Amino acid sequence: MCTTQHTERSHLSQDDRAVIETLRREGATLRDIAEYIHKHYSTVSRELTRNSDALGIYTARHAQKKSVTRRLVGKHGTRKIECDPELERTIEKKLRGTHPCGDWSPATIAHTVGCVCHQTIYSWIKRSRPDLRRILPRRGKYRRQYGTRKTPQHKGWMTNIRSIDARPPEIQQRTTLGHFEGDTIVLERGVRSIVTLVDRKSRFLIADVIGAATGMSYALHESLVTRLLCLPKHLRCTITPDRGSEFSYWDMTEQEVPGLKFYFAHARAPWERGTNEHTNGLLRRYFPKGDKHATITQAQVAEVVWMINHRPRKSLNWETPCQVFGVCCSSG
Repeated sequence: MCTTQHTERSHLSQDDRAVIETLRREGATLRDIAEYIHKHYSTVSRELTRNSDALGIYTARHAQKKSVTRRLVGKHGTRKIECDPELERTIEKKLRGTHPCGDWSPATIAHTVGCVCHQTIYSWIKRSRPDLRRILPRRGKYRRQYGTRKTPQHKGWMTNIRSIDARPPEIQQRTTLGHFEGDTIVLERGVRSIVTLVDRKSRFLIADVIGAATGMSYALHESLVTRLLCLPKHLRCTITPDRGSEFSYWDMTEQEVPGLKFYFAHARAPWERGTNEHTNGLLRRYFPKGDKHATITQAQVAEVVWMINHRPRKSLNWETPCQVFGVCCSSG
């Protein structure tokens, strides 16, 4: 099995399926695809067999839809409440009681009925009867006990990332070019974003509009590879992004861009990428939050990027980012 930083036995995500669709269209073998997404080749084989359409054509959107549907109905025959109409009626009756706001809590019902636990009742309501949430205690909202911490969410792709603490000192001191900070600006949540890279020394900005048609993570990966390979090797040394899941294919990007290394900032520490956050604020002047950005094109973003890169900066002794970075930047 391929050595991977991803969580073992994890399900294929929509981004993984987008990679499978793209590489399959390009004629890649099952083993090549498996190595790219860090899965066993038999997983890819089963995915293509189970989730292709009637004509044998595999698309990420169709495969994701079939997978979600299969998981929703897969355990229906073994679920206690759905398979026992009498138990279902009993639980609903005790939940409703005689008051419009409900009566018994799931914990009380579970203690009385005895054959299910309270969490099973909550799961049943969430899955099959969301209309009953309004009569739950606190409308089904979970209240963390005072003094306890939130349960951390472990992301498999973060297992082997490099921390910003391991970044060489010259990057922190801004003495050399080619060290970028990265982030994304959301245009339409889950649909379109702008990926931004800002050089720490020169403040030179690179920005691309990416869409979720092939998965946001894979679209970002393709954008980074395309943009960075256009630069000389000494001007594409490192990227310091946040820990958003859109950068989950960072290792693939490193493989396809020779000499590039990723160093991830700490969670909830935007000041560690202050240059990037400031530059995103400059872009937000032209693409403000709350506005509808469904029709924004790459050409419009490139025009704004050109303006920013040709604007004299006090921090650069009134030179422009293009002059300091030393690259012809006729477009964004």
